[in-house]
Amino acid sequence: MHSSQGSNADIPQHRVIEPPVLYFGTPVALITTLNPDGTPNISPMSSAWALNDRVVLGMGTSGQGTENMVREGECVINLVPAKLWEQVERIARTTGRNPVPEYKAASGYYHEPDKFEAAGFTPALGPRSAAAHCRMPASTGGPHRRGPRAGRGKMGDRLPTFLRDHRDAGQACACP
Repeated sequence: MHSSQGSNADIPQHRVIEPPVLYFGTPVALITTLNPDGTPNISPMSSAWALNDRVVLGMGTSGQGTENMVREGECVINLVPAKLWEQVERIARTTGRNPVPEYKAASGYYHEPDKFEAAGFTPALGPRSAAAHCRMPASTGGPHRRGPRAGRGKMGDRLPTFLRDHRDAGQACACP
């Protein structure tokens, strides 16, 4: 509380910081895409947020999931219950890229050809058959890049969101 006499004694002290990235986290989503050979890929991420009826995905440009989304023009955003955190952690440092990019290998990433099996998830074809609590099939409008060579893409089309009854908690994730 502030005193009526204008004393600053009750105001907590602050310090100014300048982080290289302003990131305070969001819930983890599992982004599912199709690899060039038609096999499913699953990418955990925690940089997804909604703007009106669109979802913005903050993904790096060199990941297999991003390459798949750009190539196919679609993905499924799966929101899984917190109780599956251990399964998500099993694939946190995996990549579908082979060979693993040097910068990822230096951070402890390794190639995992079947991330669904490694995590104990079951790929489910079509958004209605997935057991994630919330599945959002999405079309992509193309990547939006930061920096001097940034380009502008178009927004993806609005697509339905499927919510799963909380009593039917499974371990499947939808694939496009």
